[in-house]
Amino acid sequence: MTLPHTPNEVKGTQFTEVMHCPISEPFAAVGRVLAQLHSMDLRPETVWTSSEELARFRYCLKGVKRALPQLKAQLNSVLALLQDLSHRLPFLQNQPIHGNLHGDRILYSPDGIGVVDWDALSLGDPLYDVGRLLAGTGARRSKPISFSASAQSWG
Repeated sequence: MTLPHTPNEVKGTQFTEVMHCPISEPFAAVGRVLAQLHSMDLRPETVWTSSEELARFRYCLKGVKRALPQLKAQLNSVLALLQDLSHRLPFLQNQPIHGNLHGDRILYSPDGIGVVDWDALSLGDPLYDVGRLLAGTGARRSKPISFSASAQSWG
């Protein structure tokens, strides 16, 4: 598998433009590429943990709290709940992950898949990459995507 460094090296459409379509092949192709990545013998220095993700989320919420101070107590409650859950659901695997996988980081064409923006390459749980990608599938849609159809295509 080739790990391109810039979008100019791979031709294709950003996956954000493809992933809202109810076609399973693009998801299956991305799943195969992720399976290759997650099984590679890479040892990046960075280890991604739930604590890292919570720290990033906490940083992002600072701006929300400043803009909407009336939600500060509720947001703090959500953060406390996520902190508690993170201790119960630790990352169980230590495999290479992209670490910042969104549809705009994947270039899709019928001839192949390219993944760009590797600065967050880390060791972590491969389900983190899958979850982060799936979390963005409904962001550009007026109605929710059927995750059961998408999940079946990862096979």
